[in-house]
Amino acid sequence: NVKGRGRVKSAKYTDWLVTAGLMVNSQVKGRVTGRVDVLVRVEDCHPTRDSDNITKPICDLLVKCGVIQDDHAKFVRFSGTRWDQTIKGVRIEITKVAA
Repeated sequence: NVKGRGRVKSAKYTDWLVTAGLMVNSQVKGRVTGRVDVLVRVEDCHPTRDSDNITKPICDLLVKCGVIQDDHAKFVRFSGTRWDQTIKGVRIEITKVAA
């Protein structure tokens, strides 16, 4: 946090947003409007990693890439992370939910 500015993105985080954004834009076509649930499935190879720190940057990335409208509670009704031994890397599942 920076006094008078609030939270400031680190250079490493900004670089990740660019790189991950390119990956998302190459794999996702279109936008999901309205209310959604976001489930982030992560390869189960990080025994000391905190799953709470994974979901927020992913949701920020989805907004930046235009995949979801916003990450406020009005739009994202559920978000969470699940460790998964059946995948490599990360898989993001977005489900449209009733208004």
